[in-house]
Amino acid sequence: MSRLDIVRQDVNRREQLKTIARQLDAAGHGTKSVIAKSHACDLGVSVQTLYRMLERDIAWDSGRKTRVDKGTTIVSDEALAFVGAAQKVSRRQNGKQVLAATTATSLAIQHGINIGVGADRVQRLLKERGLDAETQAQDSPPIQLRSLHPNHVHMVDPSLCLIYYMNGQQHIIREDVAYKNKPDALNNIKLKVWRYVLVDHFSHWICVTYFEAKGENQDSLFRFLMHAWSDIEGRKFHGVPELLMMDPGSANTAYAIRNVCEALEVTLQINKPGQPRAKGAVEVAQDIVETQFESLLKFQPVNSVEELNDFAFAWCNAYNANMIKGYDSRLKRPGMMEAKARTDLWLKIKPEQLRFCPPVAVCSALMLGAIAEPKVSNGLLIGYKHPLAPCSRKYDLRAIREIRAGDRVKVRPLVYGDEAVIVELARYDGTIVRHRIEPVRNYDEAGFRLDAPVIGSEYKAMPMHDAERAGQRLDEIAYGVDADGVIRDRDAIERAKKDNKATPFAGELRPLDALMGIELPTYLPKKGTVIVPKMQPVEPIKNEHLTHEDDGSALHVAGAFNVGRGDRLSVPQLAKRLKDDLGDWDALRYSQLAEKWPDGAFDDEYNAVLAWFSGRGRMQVVK
Repeated sequence: MSRLDIVRQDVNRREQLKTIARQLDAAGHGTKSVIAKSHACDLGVSVQTLYRMLERDIAWDSGRKTRVDKGTTIVSDEALAFVGAAQKVSRRQNGKQVLAATTATSLAIQHGINIGVGADRVQRLLKERGLDAETQAQDSPPIQLRSLHPNHVHMVDPSLCLIYYMNGQQHIIREDVAYKNKPDALNNIKLKVWRYVLVDHFSHWICVTYFEAKGENQDSLFRFLMHAWSDIEGRKFHGVPELLMMDPGSANTAYAIRNVCEALEVTLQINKPGQPRAKGAVEVAQDIVETQFESLLKFQPVNSVEELNDFAFAWCNAYNANMIKGYDSRLKRPGMMEAKARTDLWLKIKPEQLRFCPPVAVCSALMLGAIAEPKVSNGLLIGYKHPLAPCSRKYDLRAIREIRAGDRVKVRPLVYGDEAVIVELARYDGTIVRHRIEPVRNYDEAGFRLDAPVIGSEYKAMPMHDAERAGQRLDEIAYGVDADGVIRDRDAIERAKKDNKATPFAGELRPLDALMGIELPTYLPKKGTVIVPKMQPVEPIKNEHLTHEDDGSALHVAGAFNVGRGDRLSVPQLAKRLKDDLGDWDALRYSQLAEKWPDGAFDDEYNAVLAWFSGRGRMQVVK
């Protein structure tokens, strides 16, 4: 389906929703539900989904007042705390949660605790109150791996090079030194060379630029984005993407870069750590640059980063246009009919998909005073660079009761005050709370805070916050009483948590016993086919309980297998031996042999066959 067809479908759906909205507005009292059900059935969705579509896509307002009981629940705090505690004690040291919310809810019900809602609702309530298992562990989000057109998705990734420049000369760090003694080998270099690579996900057009810096920083990233997105003479590739994908980092998540992306209507997607598949295209591009371009520097060293970037610019144009002699750099994908040069594929961009980048001076002005979303450290501090500050400052959030380590908070700069900021965060019920915070200033000359306790003289504990109180409460529920009914104090609870022999909930939970009491329904027996195993004839066994029968049937003994019985003789082979031993042999006897021993016989059964034809009859087990 083309992009134009998708747009047409979206327009038609919006017009349909507008018609439904007009009918609902004109409907009388008591008839709206009938109209909504009819249209929901036509669209193949529920009534609730239809209302959400109307509100989301055409901003329709049903006119209904917000419930006064919104945010409340019939589930008691004690029941939620029990489920949360059961999940917490079931978490392994590696962070894996082995007790699912459904099982924890079932466990609570078996223990006589009234829940009254489904496991999904219980999980949402736990998350709202910070009691869920995911508070300490985050799941990896899915990553989009398909782009729709050129400049739809750009991926950026910086990487430290093994090249550096000193006194106008190129130096290359040996790989064995860099990786075996990386701190000593790299930290002694004042200015390192960083390789910034951008790749257009659709065409896989590769753009690379080098910067000299002590480390990753937002200035290098900003200059690189401006270089990659600007319309530069001699290069076809340019334009601002719809989505920019980057790895986490101080430069990538800086407020300035976020603000520029927001102003340019670029969706900024910061990948979670440990997700290499989310940035596979740019990782491939990094490898191409390193092996196809940087490998040439050993044969022709350059004298500066400026000269290096000139060669890199020329290489990008040649590589993406498949113009390097003796090398096929065309893009090959399994679904493509034929390989294509990356520049040719990027040139398929349509006018509505090509968004020109504003001048660099305009984009630079967008970097000031942006909203940032830093992560709260374990010490309940955040780092933020105020637009009026020369460097990043630390802001202490210990006075905020609702704050938790690992939270993301929104930070807005204030013009008035000592580089003050407004910190915003949402409570579990959706209420937004704001606090005015100023940076920490009281440091001594060694960089220690003056209000920090002195070693050996003072002791100051961190203030108790809501998350810690909730965690202690869960511990008390799970380990507050031992198997003898003795109430444990805080120290005893901590010891019990570390004791593998300590059973949570005083051993009162008996989930396995509950399995034994389940009465299964009665099932009708199923019909089937009885298998009758084939038994081979064996030589008669001399035993007082065995005798001959006149009908000539060979002896069969259950459990007798072809072990140590010699070779199997076919019917023709048996006939030949019987003819030699009996002398009298004809077609009638051959047919009798084939009928009695159709599969032939083993060597140790031959005497029984010979006896049968000699007129001695056959043997059978006598009960």
